[in-house]
Amino acid sequence: SLEFSKIKNSVRSTRKNNNYKVLYLSDGSIAKVFTASFLRRSKKNGLQLERRVLESESIQIPELNLPTGIIYKNGKFCGYIIKQISGKTYAELVEDISDLGEIATLIKKLEEVIKKGNEQGIVFPNINLDTIIKLPNDEICLTDFDEIQYKDMQALKLSDLVKSEVLGAKYMQDDTLFTPEIDKLSIILLYLKVACGIDLIEYIKKSSNNRMKKHIITDLLLELGISGELFARRVLNLFEDDIENYFVGDDLIRIANKYQLVEDGISKKFRIK
Repeated sequence: SLEFSKIKNSVRSTRKNNNYKVLYLSDGSIAKVFTASFLRRSKKNGLQLERRVLESESIQIPELNLPTGIIYKNGKFCGYIIKQISGKTYAELVEDISDLGEIATLIKKLEEVIKKGNEQGIVFPNINLDTIIKLPNDEICLTDFDEIQYKDMQALKLSDLVKSEVLGAKYMQDDTLFTPEIDKLSIILLYLKVACGIDLIEYIKKSSNNRMKKHIITDLLLELGISGELFARRVLNLFEDDIENYFVGDDLIRIANKYQLVEDGISKKFRIK
């Protein structure tokens, strides 16, 4: 553990918002220091920030950027130290990609990390392309520790891709904790967004029931040209509370072997090669 006063002299630059400061340190690491007001709100809301950092030591997943130290100010928890990771973000990578094989490879790499996380009690309710980095050795790193839900400790962030008002019971453990089913949903949402520019949640968010959602999704998949694929069944099952979701990496590779993307107005569609 470190006392905040001992890192102040090694700060090279600072970035801040209403909830925390990010301090870039001379040794290349980052100190994330929460504001006093955020710490008070977090305690009131049961976020258990200090416990999250302390118990992260038991996580054995090299692809996650985890705290390397904990920071105290006048004896009270205020933040943590974490490595600074360099490389291209998934957001940058997908801007230049239209090949379904390359997209499938990126998604499958992410899926493998998520599977490891699920096995160790981690859920990823904020899968964010800006915080997934492809390293020079072609491995990936999920860089934002605050995005993970660990054991009974909720994530500090929720992805814009996942609007809880459209989620069924299989996605929620209680009012604040998600089930691993949310990760499989997020993977499919990301794929449709990256490959076709489709925000599936926007398509169905005004639907009053699951039957209407499935009708809208069926029409969409038919229009995209993949309604007969196993992947299409996976998408339809997302909004069935009594049907388990599946990881789709292998399905996406099969699609890449069979289809190519073609421009169609503001979105893209699948066409058989």
